[in-house]
Amino acid sequence: MALEPPPETTHPSEDTAYEAVRQWAQEHGYGVKKHRTKEDKKGVVRRRDLECDRSGVHNVVNPCRTRTGTRRTDCPFKVKLMRHLGDGETWKVEVVNPEHNHDESWDPKVHTCHRKRDREDVLSNVKALSMAGQPARVVMTALLQEHPDTLLVS
Repeated sequence: MALEPPPETTHPSEDTAYEAVRQWAQEHGYGVKKHRTKEDKKGVVRRRDLECDRSGVHNVVNPCRTRTGTRRTDCPFKVKLMRHLGDGETWKVEVVNPEHNHDESWDPKVHTCHRKRDREDVLSNVKALSMAGQPARVVMTALLQEHPDTLLVS
């Protein structure tokens, strides 16, 4: 499919590199998740593999249970974050496989990697309303009114 991969850029830390790739994915209609790490002999992470959040196949644990849904499509998209040592430590974003086998998502709420970012922003409001004894529906309504761009799912 025609989903654009993130640009191959350099960042000062692994976290900023991951956040840049995640933000790019959100703007272009897909999500990414951390997949695997490679460490050096000292146990320090030297590579982090990222993949589309729709990669992999659904694992049927109990075939007798009611069929459950999945969003996984075995998407081949892969990115790796490589640590480079030289003039200080830098992390390079390298696209391994830019192809997706699904269309873009029109709403970022369907990707859990994007919803997790909003938790820190609204947690204090949730605590305050909960401590005041407000029911969940009132808390949710207040949060959606205060933060209309938040990615909350009811």
